[in-house]
Amino acid sequence: MSDEAQRKAFCEFVDENFSVIAPAGVGKTFSIVERIYRLADIHPSALSQLYVITYTKKAADTLRDRTFQRLKQHPDYIRIAPYFQKSFFGTIHSLCWEHIRKFDPEKTYELLQDDRSLQQSFLAQLDLDHPDFLPYKKIFRFLDLEKLLTLTSQVDPFAIKQTVKEQDLTVDIAPILNYEPESRNKISVTSLQSKVARWVHLYETTDLPLALPECFQGGENFKQLFYATFFPFYHDLEQLALSCVCTLAKHYFDFRRQAGFLKYEDLIYWSKQCLQIQSAQDFFKEQPISILLDEAQDTDRAQFDYLLTLLSFRDDNHFSMVGDPQQSIYGDRADVGYYLKIHKDLIEKNFCKELIFSQTFRCPSTIVSVLNQQFPRVLNSTFDPKQVNYVPLASALNAQGKFSIIEMKNEDQKSNPSYFEAEKIAEFLKTCPSESLSQTCILCPRKEWLSELQKALAIFNLQLQVHSSNLTARSNPLFCNCLAAIHLINFPEDTFEKAGLLHQTFLYPEEDIFSFFREQKSLKASDLLASKLKEVAAKTLVYGTWLLIDFFKEFCATTIQDPYFVDLLLNIAFKAQQQGQSWAYLEERLWQNLHVTVQEEYEVQENAIQGFSCHKAKGLEWKNVIVPFFYRPIRSSNKTYPLIYKDRFYLNAYSYSFSDSFKERVRELQRLLYVTCTRAKDHLVLIKDNILWRKESNAPSFGNFFNLL
Repeated sequence: MSDEAQRKAFCEFVDENFSVIAPAGVGKTFSIVERIYRLADIHPSALSQLYVITYTKKAADTLRDRTFQRLKQHPDYIRIAPYFQKSFFGTIHSLCWEHIRKFDPEKTYELLQDDRSLQQSFLAQLDLDHPDFLPYKKIFRFLDLEKLLTLTSQVDPFAIKQTVKEQDLTVDIAPILNYEPESRNKISVTSLQSKVARWVHLYETTDLPLALPECFQGGENFKQLFYATFFPFYHDLEQLALSCVCTLAKHYFDFRRQAGFLKYEDLIYWSKQCLQIQSAQDFFKEQPISILLDEAQDTDRAQFDYLLTLLSFRDDNHFSMVGDPQQSIYGDRADVGYYLKIHKDLIEKNFCKELIFSQTFRCPSTIVSVLNQQFPRVLNSTFDPKQVNYVPLASALNAQGKFSIIEMKNEDQKSNPSYFEAEKIAEFLKTCPSESLSQTCILCPRKEWLSELQKALAIFNLQLQVHSSNLTARSNPLFCNCLAAIHLINFPEDTFEKAGLLHQTFLYPEEDIFSFFREQKSLKASDLLASKLKEVAAKTLVYGTWLLIDFFKEFCATTIQDPYFVDLLLNIAFKAQQQGQSWAYLEERLWQNLHVTVQEEYEVQENAIQGFSCHKAKGLEWKNVIVPFFYRPIRSSNKTYPLIYKDRFYLNAYSYSFSDSFKERVRELQRLLYVTCTRAKDHLVLIKDNILWRKESNAPSFGNFFNLL
């Protein structure tokens, strides 16, 4: 079928199920809205059981708003509107949260953002002599219990893992002891042989805590022998540790649930358990549902399992999903291989029909030509069976567009590469109309590189507005000041907190604060604060919190995010007041929300170039896109071991095959490059800077994949 015919099928045949591959800029949101419009036209009552699932709340709100605007054009909108109001638009976690509140008859839960204090309470009452933990006592010699508890957020607390028998945890170190080293490595090898022998003796004859043996010296041959010898031991220990983490996860889940708390990652698992409740099954058996899943490539295994469970209650339920494996760039959250497996299974079982959109309404023909030339060899499962395949594009636009390569030729001046990248960008921007600056975006594979460019561009009188920071309550002065004030209500003698407020908020010099505490000199701000805290302490939690917000707004620079944190403060205070709690309880709850990540709502500054990380650019578009640091090595962040990754436990870097890890990372960077190169509506500019980075070739770069030579 042609692209036009496939779009028409998706939009109009609402009684059929589809799995759509929708590359960048092909108008998937428009198609989803048109499909819902057609559903409203043919089966308006079905809107009341429509679930539109997407990756972020912002995307869900956009979909709902665009659908609402489209449905208002329907001649029978008055009849359709009541059904549409019952439709669900949101993330899968918000859907699960809704189902938990609907079907769990036992408790009203509070969503816990930061559970560090709860973890300590759990550990304090944990009984390791419980029968569930007896098989794991040996691993506590090697692995810290607190660290294992932090890993529980990455497993299903209801998953049953087969345990490994303790007697399997043995190791034969004869190959290590019998190894004949080369003369240059003899001292280090002999030392390690002695340490390993000593380690085995302690392991077999005592119950002492032990660090796991590792090898950092002795030559490559000895290292390979060392880890090959310990591999069976590590493997059995890893399986036992994973089973232990799952057991801990179940106990910790039961503990926090009894306390009335659920964590964000609990929502999928517990809502699936709630589907076993008879009232839930009766509800979903009563009438058919329709699920529309957007950004399907970012859906993980547990989320897919939940959605497929919902579908299983009736044979006439409908499910369609729209995704693009080429834009799967969050490997730590989702599994593109599993998404493609679901896609293939649904098609082979004739539950869904496959559609592939290929006309882009974003990229003009010149850029599309470059993409079609470059990416068939970058995204190609023939070259790499675990990589996704490129979908050739056709531009639906009349505009030609531009593609430029800016080559850096100055070989000698390499002391500050960011400066020279900024110089090239400044030269390019001189050729652009000044009004197009805010329509120009610089995309970097690493968000910290944007800060380097921001400083360098300032030298050329160019402003770069950076949007790739993750905001938390800790970064908001208003939230932190209110929390500090509530702490002083509970602990008025805490001079450290009071000194911090006087210095950071009221801007008193340190010497004045020292004099205030040492010599009891009067400070106007201290008296003002003391009076305000006395007034607040006598009020209800909500009214008192509002008084603090109103008080500190005068001393806090207004930020775009302040309204969000005002709502967060008042909502937490409201819930605490409803429960009849104290100021001490409110302080604890605010502490637990300090690390809540907030999606930044930004306003484009006039005449400022926009700066985004390549990851954060997904779903966005600009007139001009500049990609600097094209050949700069993109190093991965160091992993902290032990870790769990895709249902496997890894003790150390050697237990996770370096080659497999490297290849997986390269695949994701190749897809990130695709996302980066498909953001431009008019002009794509790549900076060929290999001359600055050619000596740093031990990590992949965009230039490794894209042929600029």
